[in-house]
Amino acid sequence: MTNSNDAIFRKIARQIIDVSLIKTFYLSNACVGTSLCLFSEMTFILMVPQALYFMGWDENAVAWALSLNALGDLVTRTSLILMSSVLAKLGSREIYIFGLFFAFGTRLGMLWSDNRIAIIAFMTLMGFSRCTIMVLTPVVVADSVPLGKFSSGMGMVFLMFGIFNLTIGPVVGAVRDLTDSYATAFYILTSFFGIVLMFWSIELFYKKTKHKRRAKKDSILPKP
Repeated sequence: MTNSNDAIFRKIARQIIDVSLIKTFYLSNACVGTSLCLFSEMTFILMVPQALYFMGWDENAVAWALSLNALGDLVTRTSLILMSSVLAKLGSREIYIFGLFFAFGTRLGMLWSDNRIAIIAFMTLMGFSRCTIMVLTPVVVADSVPLGKFSSGMGMVFLMFGIFNLTIGPVVGAVRDLTDSYATAFYILTSFFGIVLMFWSIELFYKKTKHKRRAKKDSILPKP
């Protein structure tokens, strides 16, 4: 009876979970990296208004900062549409990595600034990285999995996103409460961008050099 129940459970699990993607995609940068960046981006945006109020900003100043952040996001989305043919030649991963670099840099700039105008300027520039992380995630997943596995790939990304929300989210909130500092929580969230950026850059560099080494080897080998 137990063996039959196990067989039924395995059959149902195979129908729900794509085992082939678990082996190749589930632990890749395209899955873990994008979901971690989504978590960091969403958590950061949710905490920013509270942090600005904590710094003594009034409602008008906070509204301006958030509006300019949304404006930066909108301008970037429009640019992605108008320059889609050019961006397609660059590659989704390369653009995503550039967006992560922008996210990492603008957040550090915001945390290291005391001037209100500078913080608003960095908030505006964050709209670019926000758009890159939010919009290009499905494109990165589509480039990382077979065409028929796109839905399963996106499901895994959102599953990891939920896991990060349930596990890391409360930790970030607890750190903020214990330290009574939004800056500490923001440094933790920003570090996630740095970690993903580092691993993704290493992976991209390795793949490009691998192709060059293979092309060079093929050119050296004698032709039959």
